[in-house]
Amino acid sequence: MAKLRDLVGSLASSSSQKFSNIEQFMEKASGMFMEFEAGQRNTQAILQDIQTQLGSVAKIVAQRAPSTLPGHTIPNP
Repeated sequence: MAKLRDLVGSLASSSSQKFSNIEQFMEKASGMFMEFEAGQRNTQAILQDIQTQLGSVAKIVAQRAPSTLPGHTIPNP
């Protein structure tokens, strides 16, 4: 009977340790996921800014007469 008690106690201890390890893993995974989401939001903001800038450049280029250079060029020294 003592062996059975020892076995059950050992199993309970092992299960408790595994549960603790799973909790630690979940906390780390949650933190990594939050960092990933923040990075993705930052990337989306950067891409939106680039899209806005390219739109501005496209408008300027579209206003220019075809096959001509800008009128105010700077000479190369």
